[in-house]
Amino acid sequence: MTTDKPRWIAFLAYTALRILIFAGVWVLLSLLTPLRGLWSLSLAILISGAISIFALNRQRDAVSVGVSGFFTRLNARIDASTRAEDEDELGEAQPGGER
Repeated sequence: MTTDKPRWIAFLAYTALRILIFAGVWVLLSLLTPLRGLWSLSLAILISGAISIFALNRQRDAVSVGVSGFFTRLNARIDASTRAEDEDELGEAQPGGER
């Protein structure tokens, strides 16, 4: 692992920041505009998404490294399991010569 923090902390930090940005935008929209209800929520989702694209770039990169590493390890385990299963099948089929 190349970072000091565990990967799940980066994921939680990114998620918490996304929620805080959304909540802040939603509160501002509710206070400063006549929009209420679903319209306010929809617009808050769009605006907070646009803000987070620029503001949370480093955090998103850290999360993507963790997710990529997770799936790389998962694929390696699946490949190792498949190879072991194939070797077992070959070992059982060769001694008797029958299938």
